[in-house]
Amino acid sequence: MSNKKIFILLPDGIGLRNFSFTNFHKIGADKGFDITFWNTTFFDLNELGIKEVKIENARSHPMTVFLKNALIQVELNQNIKKSKDPIYNYYRFPFSYNSVKAAFKSGFTEWVVFWHNSKKGLATLRKKIALQERKTKLYFDSLETLKAEKPALVFCTNQRITTAVASILAAQDLGIPTATFIFSWDNLPKGTKIVETDFYFVWSDHMKKELQYYYP
Repeated sequence: MSNKKIFILLPDGIGLRNFSFTNFHKIGADKGFDITFWNTTFFDLNELGIKEVKIENARSHPMTVFLKNALIQVELNQNIKKSKDPIYNYYRFPFSYNSVKAAFKSGFTEWVVFWHNSKKGLATLRKKIALQERKTKLYFDSLETLKAEKPALVFCTNQRITTAVASILAAQDLGIPTATFIFSWDNLPKGTKIVETDFYFVWSDHMKKELQYYYP
């Protein structure tokens, strides 16, 4: 591997905590990798002596939040159908109708779920998310950064944050391998995997089997 530059995408504080406030980058540097944090957070990593490239004002497409919420509901529905176990209903957040705005969001999400409530519908929702994210300023900014920096791999530290999607898509469209970290054992059955990458890091063989079960 001649190119040793690794981009670590930090879409939120969880990634910051797990990878920047630990010795993760030092381990990588000791192994000869050129570690650069691709940072969407407000924290200045230069204060820790860590190399970073800032992503300013990272915003996903306005439609993505609706599509994401619908995607989670459909995934839970499909998990129930696949396992014949209603336990997945406990992972749902109840829809809110306390205001006109909340009622609109909930009603629209339920409408999207109704029309995509199948295995094929899941694939369609993911395609729609990718389509919307490829329209964003974040996507085009990410393309320019990646063309200039030319990393060998983009590693996303959180698989459930919508603002990570555009940057990962940009890397994939440029032929740069991508990976993400399933940071908690319960992230898989909850249907919260929004980011799709080439490789996944998990904690154990059990989680590997769960990943293959929920996302074959």
